[in-house]
Amino acid sequence: MKKMLSLLLVFALLLSTSTSAFAADGTEGGEQPQESEQQTTVTVATLDELQTAVAAAENGDTIALSAEIKLDGVPLETEKDITLVRADTYESGSFLRLKNGAVLSGFTMENYKSSTTVVCESSAKIEDCCFVGDSDSSETFIKLYALSTSNVVSISDCSFSGAAYSAISSKNNVQLTITDCTFRDNRSYTQGGAIRSEGTLILEGCTIENNYAISGGGVYCSGNLTITDCQFSGNQIESEKFGTDILSQGTLSLTDDPQDGAGYFEESTGTKIELPMSEYTGTAKLIWLTDEQAAEYFAPVEPEEPEEEPSPDDTENDEQDNGETPTEPPTTPSEPPNDDNGDDTPDDQQPPSEPQETPNDDDNADIPDDGKQDETDEDDNEPVIIYEPVYIRVPVYVEPEPVEPSFVCGDAVIDVSRSVVLEGYDDGLLHLEDGLTRAQFMTILYRLLDEETIERYETTDTVFADVAPDAWYCPYVNTIANAGIVCGTGNGNFDPDALLTWGHIITILSRFVEAQEYQLQNIQYDGWAADAIETAVAMGWITDHAAFNPDAAISRGELAYFVNYVLGLYR
Repeated sequence: MKKMLSLLLVFALLLSTSTSAFAADGTEGGEQPQESEQQTTVTVATLDELQTAVAAAENGDTIALSAEIKLDGVPLETEKDITLVRADTYESGSFLRLKNGAVLSGFTMENYKSSTTVVCESSAKIEDCCFVGDSDSSETFIKLYALSTSNVVSISDCSFSGAAYSAISSKNNVQLTITDCTFRDNRSYTQGGAIRSEGTLILEGCTIENNYAISGGGVYCSGNLTITDCQFSGNQIESEKFGTDILSQGTLSLTDDPQDGAGYFEESTGTKIELPMSEYTGTAKLIWLTDEQAAEYFAPVEPEEPEEEPSPDDTENDEQDNGETPTEPPTTPSEPPNDDNGDDTPDDQQPPSEPQETPNDDDNADIPDDGKQDETDEDDNEPVIIYEPVYIRVPVYVEPEPVEPSFVCGDAVIDVSRSVVLEGYDDGLLHLEDGLTRAQFMTILYRLLDEETIERYETTDTVFADVAPDAWYCPYVNTIANAGIVCGTGNGNFDPDALLTWGHIITILSRFVEAQEYQLQNIQYDGWAADAIETAVAMGWITDHAAFNPDAAISRGELAYFVNYVLGLYR
């Protein structure tokens, strides 16, 4: 019995010691440490559901949106760490649509699909938000429109990373002020890797670095642009020295004071801009550099010495050594016209002290200045064979199956005797490597329809919410949609400013023929355009080429060649 009592006393002592040690190492007063917060995800489809989910959320929670949610004059704000994502069942369409003074604040928004994250139809305020995407596929994070009157939007203390078609896109009649925001690793297949604006754009205290575009690697603006105390670095462009950091083709003001040893340089001349600069009108292609960097960046390029031609004796010796008869090298398609727009300054001229005017690179370059389409008869023009896509040029040509001489989608008929004829820009060049928007392609497709189709389906009725009645492309988009050829991107939208991809063009053209099945061997793709791609390969439009990427933007030259090639099969 005494032995048993002794054991119990020892056990009680050990338990007391263990409890004291836990109290010393744990929380004050010996309380149990709290378990780590569990991240949860809820799915919502309405504003009421979203507001309820935000109120109930804990730090680290995720809310999935299964439909576009409209904020009409109401705020959506949080101080918690909450992430908004797209629900698995919500393939396309924006997260939020803001108007009439709506406020969005405090959220992280992750969007890895090719659809806009936030659309602003009128005045709105966005602050303290983080936008994250995938620069290979994500759409523009924020699109701003002015469907009726002017639109005033402010964006502050936000970060943007991973957009594929400019982080922010702002249309005409929009006054956009962006303050203390960061733009990193965004890209555009036209202009403005970080920001693209056609209206009034005011940038204050922003960091814009490591973005990419064809031109205007950081910022592109064709309206009124004012920049104050912003930092540019690491931006890149495909068109050499054509606005690595800034491409302005409207009115530009730089309000900074002069800085010793650094500043903005005009890329076409190498001239350092005198600050402050107020309301410069014309084209400005700017890069921010230190004076040492500028000296290296604008240093004359040493011409390469031409390779010496082999003498006839050397050629004969080579033939004898190889024991073979040399063959003619294969011919290759001619290169597209040079698109550098003549930026080189002749040796006998001093570089101008102000930026010089260069061609307009606006998306609507195919549209005359009065906003109306050219009404010349396309039948009088020869087909334009100008830029052969790699997906057609292959080592072995496969004869396509015979096709019926018709190209019909329901009752809509394409006149296969017609051809795509690109209209040049104001500089007289075709800009073959520029992309096309979905709206621009609707104009091209409209011109290919026969007269009976146009008479039957032409309409002025508004079909899509994001196609304004006074937009230059409105009658063409409405007619094509009324004919049942296109149905938009979901939720009543068309997304007219999104770049046309290979998947888009093949899907639309495949609706004019009977669907075909084909077992693809090299194209690795199982997305929404898979059936159309099988049809295209089976019909001989493209080859089963491993380099084919349906999500890649199609250039102006590629589109003209491809569509004319396809129509030629049906003549």
